[in-house]
Order: sequence, then C-alpha cells, then structure tokens
Amino acid sequence: MPDSPADYETILYERRGRIDLITLNRPQKLNAWNPQMEVEFIDAVSSASSDREVGALVVTGAGRAFCAGGDISGWSQDLGDRGERRPGSPLLDKDGSPEVPIVVRRGKPIIAAINGPAIGVGLTMPLSCDIRIASERA
Repeated sequence: MPDSPADYETILYERRGRIDLITLNRPQKLNAWNPQMEVEFIDAVSSASSDREVGALVVTGAGRAFCAGGDISGWSQDLGDRGERRPGSPLLDKDGSPEVPIVVRRGKPIIAAINGPAIGVGLTMPLSCDIRIASERA
C-alpha cells in the first residue's frame, strides 16, 4: 500500500477542510475499476475513517465518467486457462465474477458525487454510500 496519498496511481486523495475527497483517476479508461484501484480505494477510505480530523468523505470520478465498471482488460491475468480464479486476484470473487467493493459503515458519512456515467461497480459501489448525488450527465 502507498506510504502517502501522493503515492496513489489510480485515485487522487485530498483534504478540503474536514472533507476528504477521493477521485477515481483513470479518465482515459473512464475510471474503469482495476485491482490496483480497489486496493488504493480501500486504503484511502480506511485512512479517512480512522482520522479524527475527517468529518466526511466524497467519492467522485475524474473526467467525463464516474466509473465505467470493471476493467476487463486485466481479467485474463486474474483468470486461469479454464476460467478459474488465480490466487490473490483482488478484483474477482471466488466464482470469477468482478468483486463489488462495499463501502462499509465506518462512522463517517460517505457521499458519492456521480459526475457522469456509472456502470457495473460504478453503479453498485455508490449504493453502499450514505448519500448519492448525480449530475445531469450521469
């Protein structure tokens, strides 16, 4: 896991007063979810949740999409020749389906600011947030 928010590659993480902003940051892929994004997202949510200075979290997407779902271009690395899950594949659950990250209640409100198209995990992940706000482009 990254040593600091500056070390994240697939998300941006910043503090604005008492609000932490997590931005899915793969705009060239419409913020498609991949294993690295999952690890970084969970780390950022955990960090914000344990920080007494943080009052709430906001999750949004960079560019014109919130999240285009799972990035299937990496699935061949996560699945074996017969479709079985390779050990340690964080994006896939035990039956080989994309795993949906659930934002567990951690005592702080989490707001999904859905700025554009939200497909697959981009639609299901905000369902576990406390508040969902969608733009007219979503």
